[in-house]
Amino acid sequence: MALESLKLFDKIFEPYILADEIDNRIKELVLTIQADYKDCQPVFLVILNGAAFFAVDFLKQYSDECRIQFLQLKSYEGMNTSGSVKVLGAMPTDIKNKHIIVIEDIVDTGITMTHLKDALLPEKPKSIKILSLLDKPSRRIKDLQVDYVGFTIPDVFVVGYGLDYDELGRNTPNIYRLSES
Repeated sequence: MALESLKLFDKIFEPYILADEIDNRIKELVLTIQADYKDCQPVFLVILNGAAFFAVDFLKQYSDECRIQFLQLKSYEGMNTSGSVKVLGAMPTDIKNKHIIVIEDIVDTGITMTHLKDALLPEKPKSIKILSLLDKPSRRIKDLQVDYVGFTIPDVFVVGYGLDYDELGRNTPNIYRLSES
């Protein structure tokens, strides 16, 4: 059965990455990260709101010991990056000598993740790695390495599975891309 398009405000979005593909990729990422961190307890820093769905599905399958913290960042208005990063809430503190894995929904310009890494460094973590469901390297402005990537995508606007268009569309199990028609 073919998925229908999704209408949010005045925009139409077409199915792009289906729930089964996302689930399979998460399983692969869990295995990779568990192997990389088998001898330590990483701290997963979940970036809200967008990464919530991805983080929950990832962490339910992550069977090794770990710590989980949450941080809300805002850098988008509508379909465009604002160019600035707002931290809503307190920055994590108890991270000295710990391996930090930031769980993000999407990395495009790299501004948000670069800002976050710079803000975390004074706390002296042992390492900071980025796990992102989606990566858009063609939009990168900052020199930023995404360490674990679910899917590399071109410069398309996407919603669903936590990603939003003005706070709508997050609650779908699939990812949709903006229709070109």
